[in-house]
Amino acid sequence: MKKGVIKAFKYRGEFDRDIKALQNNQLFAPNKELLNDPCEMLTSDRIFLQGLKLIEQFCGTSSEKVKSEFESFKKRILRTGVFSLSVSKEPLNILMWSYYANNHKGFCVEYDIGILAKYNSAVNKFWIKYSNKIPVFKPKLLSGMDNEIIKHFTGYKSKDWKYENEYRLLYDNSGFQDHEHRAVKSIFFGSKMEDKEKEIIFKSLQGRCIRYFQMHLHSKKYKLYCEEIIDPYRNVKRKIIINTTEKIKWFLESAKKDSGIELSDYLRKAINLVSNYPNVKNILEAIVIIDNDNPIMKVEYQIKECGSKNNLPKVYRFTKEEINEEYKNVIEG
Repeated sequence: MKKGVIKAFKYRGEFDRDIKALQNNQLFAPNKELLNDPCEMLTSDRIFLQGLKLIEQFCGTSSEKVKSEFESFKKRILRTGVFSLSVSKEPLNILMWSYYANNHKGFCVEYDIGILAKYNSAVNKFWIKYSNKIPVFKPKLLSGMDNEIIKHFTGYKSKDWKYENEYRLLYDNSGFQDHEHRAVKSIFFGSKMEDKEKEIIFKSLQGRCIRYFQMHLHSKKYKLYCEEIIDPYRNVKRKIIINTTEKIKWFLESAKKDSGIELSDYLRKAINLVSNYPNVKNILEAIVIIDNDNPIMKVEYQIKECGSKNNLPKVYRFTKEEINEEYKNVIEG
């Protein structure tokens, strides 16, 4: 991450889709056809194609075979899901609001980029490089890792887009992708956003410790500014159902024997929190681990596959402090 930059923003303009994604702890990663840059994933392969005969001569590999594999790889790139974030200190760029947030009628989500990049299924993560020259695909790239080739196709844009300051997450396929709910930190309402839509967001995300801000246009400057606003549901606690299955009881008994009553109770709370997240199907494992003398509650779970391309186990890790903070906003029922 660049020095001094701590925030990453996603401007949202398709209200129904984007609210559903937030509720389900998901993000939407479109493919090339849905991105707004017509030059997306453009590369020059002239030098590569000219060198195919040399590859055949010195490596003994059919040039037609290499060319076929190269074309197949490019087709796979077209299926890639792209999630773009704008990194800045505050979401004050008027152009970003105009282009990506329904002409200031939408909203903007602040993500903790560390949590977002670490705890999801993105296959590659990198900063976009801006240049007025199209990247040139050279034969030596074939000797590298697939991720380097993917980055070559998807990691460059024209300098015309430099104002976006883009950090990009790539997925094997486009569509909805799951992420840890703690990655969402704040939501900024556009200066023209309707009150009824703000109310839907407040109500849909209550109890999740999210901060809210209202964007405004300066009366004497060509600039935006924001001010924090009070969440009307800040005192409403989210009711969570206690997980009492036999498997969970066994996890807790094991933790009590190995780690003591106090940490067993923290593990119980961690299990209840994860069990009630909207995209969680069931708990696979729950244990207490000690990391540099600090107890960590580790909960492995399976998602509901709502829009996901696979259902591999995922993991939440909580400190005692994180559990205490989240439990302030919930009641067990």
